[in-house]
Amino acid sequence: MNAAHANTRNNTRRKASAEFERMAHEKAFDETVKVFEDAPKLARENTALKAEVAALKQQADRPVSVTVTQPRPAVTKDTVKRPRSTDIAFAKATAHFAQRQIAQVAEDLWPGREGELQRKAATAPASTTDAAWAAELVEHGVGPWVEELRPVSVYAAMAAGGVALPMAGLASITMPTNPGTGDISGAFVAEKATIPVKSGVVGAVNFQRLKMAVLSVFTNELRDVSTPGIEAVIRRNVVADTAEMLDGYVLDPANGPVAGISPGSPWFGAANQPSAGTDLDSVIADIAYLTGIITAKRPRNPVLIMDNMRVQRLRMMREAGVFLFRDEIERGELFGLPLIVSATVPADKVYVIDLADFASWLPAPEIDTSGSATVALADDDGVAPTMVDANAVNDAGGSIHVSDAAGDGAKVISSFQINATVLRMVQPIAHGMLRTETAAYVTGVAW
Repeated sequence: MNAAHANTRNNTRRKASAEFERMAHEKAFDETVKVFEDAPKLARENTALKAEVAALKQQADRPVSVTVTQPRPAVTKDTVKRPRSTDIAFAKATAHFAQRQIAQVAEDLWPGREGELQRKAATAPASTTDAAWAAELVEHGVGPWVEELRPVSVYAAMAAGGVALPMAGLASITMPTNPGTGDISGAFVAEKATIPVKSGVVGAVNFQRLKMAVLSVFTNELRDVSTPGIEAVIRRNVVADTAEMLDGYVLDPANGPVAGISPGSPWFGAANQPSAGTDLDSVIADIAYLTGIITAKRPRNPVLIMDNMRVQRLRMMREAGVFLFRDEIERGELFGLPLIVSATVPADKVYVIDLADFASWLPAPEIDTSGSATVALADDDGVAPTMVDANAVNDAGGSIHVSDAAGDGAKVISSFQINATVLRMVQPIAHGMLRTETAAYVTGVAW
């Protein structure tokens, strides 16, 4: 019984094994047939893949150019925008002439920027020393005003190349200076050797906050001009008048300093001599004299100053058909020294100055207007009626009252009566030389 059962089990195993082997052969056969059926498709895919790989390899061998765009830095919008002081002053004067609100004038003059001229209402009169008000305006307006004057003013050109005085909010300031005496230079010292002791001399120059001022009378027919036109007329007149009065004063060697009233000319008491003549040798001799005066002080930023027609004559000077100075003047220099040229320079003088010793402060002017002022037409030119006449009442060095005008012959006008506007410009100023003997001039120049 057991033997029969064992045989049956063995037979069953053999049959199952045979069946499994048959099924495996059938599956292998079917897979082989499928491979043969898919072979063309696989061949095509293999060819395409090889072509793609070859293209990628060819592209990888080429140099790659990459443009990187840097992200823009975040721009923080100022909480309080501060326009130039001159913009505020001219907008105010323009508004007076046009009889409009300053905000309306600002919108015409600076479309899209009119909000920059808005200011919070002050609960007390504002001054140039009040924080968050006029102190910032004065300091902010210094550079732009100098640059606006620079093309037409010798003074502004000198200020731009000289030493800026930090006068904002101060009545006076003392600047240290090196007079050129003493020696605190270092010395080579061996290891363990004694370091030498030297003494230096430091001088000091005091600068005071002073002012220049002038009144101008404009007829109100100006209001018939458009708002931008009024602003342009006022700005042009203020710029031209400021340049003329500054240059006329600072380039006059006779103007010495007067305490509490006026600074002196940098050329007051400076070395000078008459021009040597009119020929080429005289030109060389005059320039050599000027540079020789300041050479002893080792100038760091010397410049020559002369009027525009003098420069034009030099440009036309020639020998043997060659224009001697034309190329140099086109570069803005003469004998290697930078030139400052202006129509406001006296025609018969040529100046030299080391701007490294010229310190100045020239903030934006203060401009006010009035349509109801009474003005005594007195000048300071020494011709009657004048503020310096002996019979004038002098409250402070040459003042004149309307009541003085009758006896003095001065004409008195009412801006309201003649339908005019009086514009008052006050120009704060301070300047001076940090060292002496770094300026000189030549007189009677005719070459």
